[in-house]
Amino acid sequence: MVYRLQDYASAQNLHPGYLSAVIKAKTGKPIHTWIAEKSTAVAKAMLQHSSIPVKEIAYKLGFSDTAHFSNHFKKNSGFTPSSYRENTTTN
Repeated sequence: MVYRLQDYASAQNLHPGYLSAVIKAKTGKPIHTWIAEKSTAVAKAMLQHSSIPVKEIAYKLGFSDTAHFSNHFKKNSGFTPSSYRENTTTN
């Protein structure tokens, strides 16, 4: 479960440039924004509904290290992965 343009394009048998254009036309968002939102949504679900370690979630989402994943997640959600998990599982 890796979230890269090439992976999405290959899964749909589309050229990456064409997929980018379609996403932009349908959502009004650049492909990198759409992918960031999608990967953040998947990470949120995994953090909220499982006890999978953050390091493993980062790996499953295609991040090379936990720090990069944590920065990505915080930039897109406003929370660190650990604080998101704590806030959503205790409420």
